[in-house]
Amino acid sequence: MATQVPRQAIYFTKTFLAASARHGFSGGLKKAAAGANPVLMGIEAASAVLRAVDSYLQLCQARAHRDGLSALIPEEQRRLKLERKQLEEDINLARREMAQIALVRQAMGRMTLGCVALTRHCMDELTIIRNSDLPDIQAFEDTLERLMEADRALRRSLEYFNNSVS
Repeated sequence: MATQVPRQAIYFTKTFLAASARHGFSGGLKKAAAGANPVLMGIEAASAVLRAVDSYLQLCQARAHRDGLSALIPEEQRRLKLERKQLEEDINLARREMAQIALVRQAMGRMTLGCVALTRHCMDELTIIRNSDLPDIQAFEDTLERLMEADRALRRSLEYFNNSVS
């Protein structure tokens, strides 16, 4: 709270000091009181009291605001703790899902490599059959067509897997 000295109090003090130097303490008090306006002094005193009361009310409001906020802090802490726990659970779930997806991808990769190796082996066998002395062209074409259809089905399933997992 800022201390503000009323103008009439300054005038009264100045007049009192000057008059008491010439006329003594009681004479100076009479002269200073005669020169001061009692109505203005009363108004300024009442204004000073009102400022003090206003300052006290602001202090009470600040305390009430502080106490209200301090009552909210434990509730906020509980709420944030619950949110933090939920986020940790979500993160752990996402990690488990990612690990599971990675395992499925690894299994699909191993299966794909096996299918590719088997397809190459079959193609090599078909090439050997075709290059033999008396190849059965119709059996060769039927087997080749089945092999190509299996290859297309494998490619479609891998494409579907890649689109559905990612």
